[in-house]
Order: sequence, then structure tokens, then C-alpha cells
Amino acid sequence: MPRPGRLDYGWAVVAGLCVTETVSWGIIYYGFPVMLRPMEAELGFSRAEITGAFSAGLAVAALAGLPVGRWIDRHGARSLMTVGSILATALVVLWASSHTLLALYSVWILMGLAMAAVLYEPAFAAIVGWFPARHRDRALLAVTIVAGFASTIFMPIEAWLLVRFGWRQSLLMLAAVLAVITIPIHALVLRRPPHAARPRDGAITHDDRPGVTLSVASRTAVFWVLAAAFFAGNFTTNSVTVHVIPYLSEHGYSPTVAAVTTCNVVITAGPGGTFSTAVPNMNPYDGSDDNLVGIINNSGSTITSLSFVGSGVGGGLFAFDGDGLQTFVAGAGGAPDTTGYGGKVSSTANFD
Repeated sequence: MPRPGRLDYGWAVVAGLCVTETVSWGIIYYGFPVMLRPMEAELGFSRAEITGAFSAGLAVAALAGLPVGRWIDRHGARSLMTVGSILATALVVLWASSHTLLALYSVWILMGLAMAAVLYEPAFAAIVGWFPARHRDRALLAVTIVAGFASTIFMPIEAWLLVRFGWRQSLLMLAAVLAVITIPIHALVLRRPPHAARPRDGAITHDDRPGVTLSVASRTAVFWVLAAAFFAGNFTTNSVTVHVIPYLSEHGYSPTVAAVTTCNVVITAGPGGTFSTAVPNMNPYDGSDDNLVGIINNSGSTITSLSFVGSGVGGGLFAFDGDGLQTFVAGAGGAPDTTGYGGKVSSTANFD
């Protein structure tokens, strides 16, 4: 049985991460499409050249996911996410000072490391340590739902700042917000869960937890089909998110109206379009072998049950909402005693 108060503080960690994930996503990720058109106009580079920097950052973040997961397994999320917030703040300041394509690419390549250290993957790794079994689904879902409103909160604010102060000054203001909110929360609220934490009686233990290694999963056709589908969905969603504001602006809409329109699309594909209910013990995956997957899906599609079938491969592995699939499984790859990135989560229905 968990010690009294341990899960209570786990909810404090969840509350803190709800705030920091919303702010981090809102500024680091959703700030780029809002600033894209004025950057293009001032810097004189093509849209493809500028968005290439953003793509490079996302690629670096994806590649950094596995070492980030291993670090958190060994050392916890506190120092990593604190340093990540400091790095992200400094890079937003440098972003505001960029005048050349080389400077912009340098900022966003490094920003990829910051994103890997502060966005969903490390946040969920921090949470599952505090919730080894009971209420893990609710804790993960809470952060996913709350942070899903990042675009709704920040894109209109960023567009408002852009109109009044320009993109460089706006970024400096946003960097201050990022620093004031995320750095102290990560440094003071995040604690490493007790080493003695064990699942409740009756929960899946380490020796019994289902799971397959990456080498086994990669020999199945369904793994590659899903990887290709998630890649295509993620590519499409990111492309629309980045380019829709410049497109609307070029067709006569103000930056604020374009931002509000975009965030409404994003929220429809996220928390606003998802009805979620907790289903205990539904297809549990408790991360006994976290080298399992690096699939990324941010398309807003819904997957209520994801199973590997075939000789030697486990049965039901996941039950995630579509947006959460990225965060619950990407960036895994820890030591054998990892608490896991999947766990029992929620059934969902999407009304896109």
C-alpha cells in the first residue's frame, strides 16, 4: 500500500505540470505559427526556409526523446525540466534577436532539445513515477486535457501582442512569462517519487507486466503500418497548424482573427473534441520494456484500443486518446525497472 500523502503530493505534481505544459506548448510550439508571417516579411527569407528551422527543431526533439526517457528513469524529471525551461527561455530571447537564417536554425535546433526536456514526454514520465498503478490514467488525462487548451489561451494573446508590439518585442514578453511560470514550478514542485513506491495489491507487478521489445515489435507489419499512419497524421496536423495563420492573414484576416480560428481547429482535434471516461484495467501497458515504441501521433485521431497480434507478441497494449498517444509512449526507452509510459488509460470517442 502507498504511504499516506504520497498520492496527494502526486496530484500537486499533476497540477504544476498542467500549468507548465500549457505555458510551454503555448509559447514554444504555438508561438511559431503566429510569428511566422512577420518573420518572413522582416527577415526576407521564404516561408519554406523559415519553417525548415521549425521542422529541424521537431526532428531534434524526436531524436532526443529516448535519451530523455532514460535520464528521467535514472535521475527524475526535476533537474531536466528545470534546465529545459531555462534553455527554452534563453532560446526564445535569442529567437527574438535572430537576423540571419543560420541564427534562426541554430536557435530551433537547440529548441528541439528544450522541447524534448519540457513538453509532454518528460511531464508524463514524471507523473507515472508518482502513480505506479492507481489513478495513473486520470493523472495523465488531466495534463493532456488542460494543456490541450494551450493554443486556445496563447495564440490569441500572441496575435494581440504581435499587432501592438511586433514579433521581436512580443517574443521577449513571452520569454519572461515562460521563465516566471515554468522555471520555479519545475524547480520547486517536481520531486522524485519515493523509490519504495510499489503498485497496490492486485496491480500488475514488474515480473507480470505485459510488453515487448522494440526488436520484436518492429518485426510485425502492424507496427510499421501504425508508424506510417501516425507520421502522416502528425505531418498533416503540424503543417496545417503552422501555415493556416499566414494563409488567413494573406487573405485579409487580421492576425487575431486568424489565431482564434486556428486555435479553434486545434482544440476541436484535442480536448474539445474528445469525450473521455476512465476504464480501469483496460489493455494495461505498464512499461516493463519501455524500448517498445517511438511512434508519434498528434493528429487528434482517436484510438480506443491498439493491439499487436501475431506469434510471440503481446495482446492489447494501449488504450489512448489520439493526442495522448504521442505523449504516453514517445520518449520511452528506459531501464528495465521503468514505471512505464502507457499504463491503463481512458477510452475515448472523438467528435471531429
